[in-house]
Amino acid sequence: MKITREKILSHIAKTTYQPGKMKELAKTMGVTQADYREFRQLVKGLVREGALMRGRHSRYMQPSTIDQVVGRLKVHIRGFGLLARSGDSSDVFIQARDLGEAMDGDLVGVALTGASSRRGEPLGRVAEIVEQVQGEFLGTYRVRGRRHLVSPDEAGVNRDIFLDGKPSDGVKEGYKVVVRIVERGVGYDGLRGEIIEILGDPDDPKLDFLSLVRRFDLQVDFSDAVQQEAEQARIDLDLTRREDLRGLSCCTIDPDEAKDFDDAISIEKIENGHRVLGVHIADVSHFVQEGTELDKEAKDRATSVYLLDRVIHMLPARIAADICTLAPGEDRLAMSIFIEVDANGALVDYRICESVIHSAGRLTYGQVQSVFDGRLEDAGPAVDFTDDLALMRQLAQQRTKIRLERGALDFAIDQARVVVDEESRPIALGRYPRWESHRLIEEFMLLANECVADFAQRRQLPVLYRVHRPPSSVGLVELGGIVSSLRVELGPDDEVRPKDLQLFLRQIADRKDAPLINKLVLKAMSRAEYTSGNSGHFGLACSSYLHFTSPIRRYPDLWVHRVIKRFIAEEKGNGAIEVEGLLGLGRWTSARERRAEEAERIYIKTKQMRYMEQFVGEQFPGVVSGVLRGGFFVQVGDFMVDGFCLLRDLDDYFIMDEKRHRLVGRRSGRVFELGTPVNVVVADVDWAAREMDLVLVEDGESGKRGKGKGKSKSKSKSKSKGKSKSKSKSKSKKR
Repeated sequence: MKITREKILSHIAKTTYQPGKMKELAKTMGVTQADYREFRQLVKGLVREGALMRGRHSRYMQPSTIDQVVGRLKVHIRGFGLLARSGDSSDVFIQARDLGEAMDGDLVGVALTGASSRRGEPLGRVAEIVEQVQGEFLGTYRVRGRRHLVSPDEAGVNRDIFLDGKPSDGVKEGYKVVVRIVERGVGYDGLRGEIIEILGDPDDPKLDFLSLVRRFDLQVDFSDAVQQEAEQARIDLDLTRREDLRGLSCCTIDPDEAKDFDDAISIEKIENGHRVLGVHIADVSHFVQEGTELDKEAKDRATSVYLLDRVIHMLPARIAADICTLAPGEDRLAMSIFIEVDANGALVDYRICESVIHSAGRLTYGQVQSVFDGRLEDAGPAVDFTDDLALMRQLAQQRTKIRLERGALDFAIDQARVVVDEESRPIALGRYPRWESHRLIEEFMLLANECVADFAQRRQLPVLYRVHRPPSSVGLVELGGIVSSLRVELGPDDEVRPKDLQLFLRQIADRKDAPLINKLVLKAMSRAEYTSGNSGHFGLACSSYLHFTSPIRRYPDLWVHRVIKRFIAEEKGNGAIEVEGLLGLGRWTSARERRAEEAERIYIKTKQMRYMEQFVGEQFPGVVSGVLRGGFFVQVGDFMVDGFCLLRDLDDYFIMDEKRHRLVGRRSGRVFELGTPVNVVVADVDWAAREMDLVLVEDGESGKRGKGKGKSKSKSKSKSKGKSKSKSKSKSKKR
């Protein structure tokens, strides 16, 4: 009898089950000696997922039978911990004081306290460290008298790591280093380690990338085995199972700087007056077969990481930037979905097939926008697609209207733009333009994803859905307190529908501070994630949604391609679908996605702060972007970057109006709330901490302030300011 994870869970769930050790469990389940090693790995995997609990005396049981849950601890940058649980259960929130000696990555047993956090998650405390992580961490080398230590950059290591003796002569105080923990004890100097790599002087902007790679354990290079498999990949134009679409007029539309193009589009009018939109996605699954070294590496990375001046790909360049790129004038393998819509843009039907395409043009967003704006002299090759683009534009507008009518949210949030030179130095800050050509591609990709999700749902295929749950009532109550001062009403917070939030966003759309309010709404939303169970997508207001359109950079998309192709083959009597561990795969890919997002965010913020260093002492207009008891955040000028103003620098005592989420001066009556225009001086910038101190320019003051004055103010307040700032950082949620 083959032992599977499902059989283990089923056995332990029996009412007659008595908790036993590993060998006792194997004996009661009839595991043979030949299968015991695989059985042990399955049990350990279930413990890592939190589906099983190893209790006292190493006896295994269901977590629900005791007051503890087991899982990998994730320590947030703000210092608190989160423990992911299996199934649809909420993560357990662990306050910093309840982490004990546990560190990021430890396998821990957490006792539930019965209370809930402000965000609605159950509260817990670390009761047991089941398995200690013996990791490598990025930090800064320090000398304290005769003691040598490393101050870790990661929040997951909440104390210094002490070194035994002075390290090699190649390291200087303040240098970035990688330290390996060799001993974990308790107390102030309980963490002992050794420096295994010296990265260098953090003032070198090139070090930002190396530091990020080590901090997040990002794999940049590929192994020889993976590279060898990639180099052996060949394009096979097998037209016995693929539709030959090389005569179809299709094109790619991407940013100017894009190096790989994994989606192409086409459009045709048919006899009944309907239109057929074609969305053609590179058939990555043809080259990345399940169980190969390429597949294992792609699954481990789970996503590409897009930084400002480089990309850490999920797949080697041979795959990502060559044979899976839908380059113009080249025959390429694809998965195509043809979507029929009526005269109003409503969905009529769709079909999915394996195909061979031949892209007729590589267009950019700017070129397509030039066609839309009537500037054909700037349109380049897009001129040859004018008629098709007119049809596509009309359809995209219709699809946007349909989405909004059903209640989908449409956030108006500017994206920060950072330009860096060849030396990785930031040379310009600003925001990306938001064009109609961007929306066109977004609408078509959303429609394709929805159709594939419907296809999978109807046939109950084992895919990873992109699930977005409704926001918690706690987040909406907090949001309601902020927007009440703006005299905008929200819908009922006991059962909020997408249309409730959509109406709110429409009401504030014309305000100057609308982008800031949009960010607050986004912050109140739940995070979208990958899961095997489909519960719909709140933000898109649709019952089924998944990711299908980017298998070159997201593993869940690659998985969906593989499952769809197998189903098509099975219909032809040519294959079968057997999948285990889909729940764990969803959790893994969601976690990898969060890691990539955090790395991208930190890299952007670091470069922004490096750029702002040159403006210390200079004055800029700004707008209040958030308020705390100790001060307020200001978005400075057109840089799309925030700094912090401390209230104690002002000649008044300010009271926090919790209900209306604003600061009010007791003597002056002056109000600071979301959207308040202000003038500020950049007092100090700490790019390593990604923080900027600002000083408010009072009425009557003007011009520049001396850099010395600004810096002296900053140094006296940096510690308290750091505490205030940590409360307000938020994560972005991607669809």
